[in-house]
Amino acid sequence: MSLKKDRVIKSLTGKGFVEIVDRKRDHRIFCLRDPQDPDKYIPHIRTQVSMGSRKYKALSEDLVSKMRKQLHFDSKKQFLDFLKCDYTLEEYYALLKAKDFDLIIPLIKFRSSN
Repeated sequence: MSLKKDRVIKSLTGKGFVEIVDRKRDHRIFCLRDPQDPDKYIPHIRTQVSMGSRKYKALSEDLVSKMRKQLHFDSKKQFLDFLKCDYTLEEYYALLKAKDFDLIIPLIKFRSSN
């Protein structure tokens, strides 16, 4: 099952991820916003999506699997539920804390892509 790239991006940004602009790369990088300070992000909780050509509108199974691992979900179903909004941002924070991820340090102030 492939996922539409634009739907994944919309879901991530709607779930507390912010796009980090890096004009030197050919990927769009998404990092999790800090739950305490929305002007900062947590750099070690991130994933990326290739900008690629317009003909690649869907993410392959392999890419979905990589994104799931990068975001530390236990299963593909859990990741898909998160994208479909069946899994809340608070539940995601709880999952990360249960895995002993430090959500507070280090934080980096981001520059908006706007």
